[in-house]
Order: sequence, then C-alpha cells, then structure tokens
Amino acid sequence: MPLKIYARIVPSEEDLAWNKFINECRWGDILQFSQWGSIKANEGWSSLKVGVFAADTGSKVEGSEQLILAGQILYKKATFLGNYAYMPHGPVFDNHESLENGLPVLSEFVSKLAKEYNFFCLEVEPKIGFLSANNQNQIESQGGKNLEHFFTGDLLKVFKNNGFIQTGRNMQPKHKLYYDLGLGEDELIQQCQKNTRYNIRLAKKKGVQVIEYTPDSPEIKSKVAEFYDLMLITQKRAKGYPIRPFKSFLTMFEAFKGTNNLSLFEAMYDGQTIAMNISQRTKWWSSSFYAASNRLHSKVKSMYLLRWESILAAKSSGSKSYDFWGIIPNSSQHSGYSDHKLSFGGYRVETYGLLALPFNKLYFMIWNQGIWFRTRIVDRFRKLIWKVAD
Repeated sequence: MPLKIYARIVPSEEDLAWNKFINECRWGDILQFSQWGSIKANEGWSSLKVGVFAADTGSKVEGSEQLILAGQILYKKATFLGNYAYMPHGPVFDNHESLENGLPVLSEFVSKLAKEYNFFCLEVEPKIGFLSANNQNQIESQGGKNLEHFFTGDLLKVFKNNGFIQTGRNMQPKHKLYYDLGLGEDELIQQCQKNTRYNIRLAKKKGVQVIEYTPDSPEIKSKVAEFYDLMLITQKRAKGYPIRPFKSFLTMFEAFKGTNNLSLFEAMYDGQTIAMNISQRTKWWSSSFYAASNRLHSKVKSMYLLRWESILAAKSSGSKSYDFWGIIPNSSQHSGYSDHKLSFGGYRVETYGLLALPFNKLYFMIWNQGIWFRTRIVDRFRKLIWKVAD
C-alpha cells in the first residue's frame, strides 16, 4: 500500500508514544523527551512537539500511523524580531530513509507554523557530524560500530537540500567525545590513559563510594539541593559560567519519575559528599552532562571513579553509547575540563552545529550577526564581574 507522509503537532496526551520513539532511536536523547519542555519552561521557553508520520493510505486499522521523525521545538521572544525557534539535538529519526522522507514534510509544516507562532527562523542541532581524523584508524581496529550513525552518510546534504544553512554557531557542544558501550569493560578501561586507570583504582582503594539515586529515591530532593550547592562552588572556582536555576533541576527529577532515564551519582569519602553528577540514558545513548565538586580530598581522585561508575551504570542499563557531552580543545581556560574527559580515550566527533531554516531572511540576518556580538559582550562582562569579585 502507498504511504501517506504528513506532519502534525503532537499533544501531551501522546507523550508516552513520543518518548518511546525518542528512547529507542539512535539519534534520540534527553533534550527531545517531552519532559524537557517543562524543564525549559522554568527558563522562559515555550515548547511544542512536531511529529512526521507515515500511514498506509488503504489501511482501515485505527492508529496505523507510524512516527518516523520527531522534533521538539523550544521558542522564545527575540526583541524586535519575533520568536526564535530552536530544536536541541533534533530532529530525531529512526534511519536515513526516514530523514530523507520526513524532513521535507517537517520543513514545510514548520514554515506554515511560523506565521501562527511568529517564528523568524528555526535552528536545529541534530547529532550528526564527522569523525576526527585521529580516530579514523581506531574506529576500524577497535570497534565503534555503535557510534557510526553519528558520522556516516551524507546527512548534512539532506538538510541543505531542504533549505537549511550552516550558521557556524552552536548551542550544544560542537566537539564531542564518545564511548562505544558495546565494548567490554576491559576494552573500555584500556582506552583510558595510564594515569586515569591508576586514578580509578586509587579512588577505589582509598574507599571512595559512589551511590546512585533515581528520581524515585525518597531523598532525591535533598540530594538535588546538595548537588546545586556543589554547582555554585564549581561555578565560582571556574570564574563563572551560566548554570540553570535550581528549580530546573528539581523539575527535571520530578518530571522523570517512574523512568530509567535519569540518575544522580554521588561520590563520598570519609562521610563527606565531595562530587556529584547527573546522568541520562536512553536505549542507545547515555551521558553525564552536569558535574560538580568541592575539591575536598582531591588526592583520592573521586571524579575519575565517579565518571567511570556512571559509564558502567549506563552500560549495565543497556545503553549502546556514552557521550562525554563535550570538550573544548585548544582552550587554556577549559584545559582541565577537557583533559579530564580526553584521558578516558574514546572517539572524537565534530558536529555541524546549528543549521538554520530562515522564514524572514532580513530578521535572520540581523539575528545571525547580532548573536556573534552579543556572545562576546556577555562573555567579557562575565569575566569582568568575576575579576572584580576576586
């Protein structure tokens, strides 16, 4: 039977089916779960979910439509321009064919929505890119099969053929680092640098304990409060960087109750909490993209064991890849942040960043140029504030 492919807004009543699709897709992650919209509402964003469906035109079976491409849009007012629309780590699709068939339908549908919602552009940031040159031989000799969808196939061309343009900007990390969790634990530990393997063993020997809390743990609210206190300490130590409001973290764990998609890991030593991270997982993807510490007992190397236990927990849950979330190469300011992650080995993937679909070309040009200046002004102002604070 011929297929009819169409797009529509997906209401909250269909969140279970939406999340199931995101959870099972290789390109899906936490930023496309329906819960992420409620989390971002604490930061002034509105959201809507757009799904592209395929259905047999001759089928008489109710509910025979199949979701093939999904994108949660976050939008926010941009002064004088209208509403800025952004799709973090989306759209999500189940295979290359679904992207090729679904993206034209999505683009046309959102273009019509732009009039109703006053969007001057849509910027998407799918998890696609290319393998770093120094990993080419490694991927062939050491596996990495569970990572190939991030960098194989000319997916960028599909977006360009549907009117998207590369902006040269990014909101999510442009430089990614991945583990293939299909490898055995011994194979993963061998990817680590010698000092990192030593530090993991040292933390265990010294008695560092790593405890996992789920959204359903009775003490989760107090643990989230402890984590946020550590975040503030880490922010001050790093001379300031933006962090989400405390309410966003509370909403995050409340929204993911009853799921296996979110955990908080705590590293304890001598009865004290010294480091924490928040980890996320789907059937294909996992990550720890919030971490904080107070640097008490730094000689016991708790952060290495905390990261390692988070990786093993993701592998044990069935996730097939682990995303170190991002590195910032060639940055003296962020060298510690990047070097710690790079010491675990893994595969480097360079993403294509933000791809834009302009609806008002003049307004988009103003936005695209203005964001560059605004980012640098804010960055300089933040550095000045923290310099005065010192």
